Amino acid sequence: MGKFADGVMKFRLKAQDVAEQRFRKVVLDLDTKIVERTPVDTGAARARWQPNVGPEPIGGAGSDIGAFVPQLKLGDTAWISNNLPYIRVLEYGLFPNPPKHGAGKTVDGYSTQAPQGMIRITAVEFSDIVEQA
Repeated sequence: MGKFADGVMKFRLKAQDVAEQRFRKVVLDLDTKIVERTPVDTGAARARWQPNVGPEPIGGAGSDIGAFVPQLKLGDTAWISNNLPYIRVLEYGLFPNPPKHGAGKTVDGYSTQAPQGMIRITAVEFSDIVEQA
């Protein structure tokens, strides 16, 4: 290759590397925000968030986001899922009203710890998260 072609190739590889680093940071930041916003009673819901490339959960327990993120490449679709049966209740405030097991954890069917959900509120911040990365 000529000097110009070599320069173009180096630029392309550098741009790809920077884009992958930012993509990985966005996925890590999204996961962190969702996990931190997940209400904690027993800790099961927070522990079950599972990052994956593709829509199928990796397994029963939560996975290490720190081990997952470095594997991401441009073009991948990163998924963050939680397969607990009550995760929708936490997200959308579908708790019984009045609560079955006493007051304090829910108000009007919503978790007092995450009344606006975890995913929805993080999705609203998506553009800011990308811009910060």
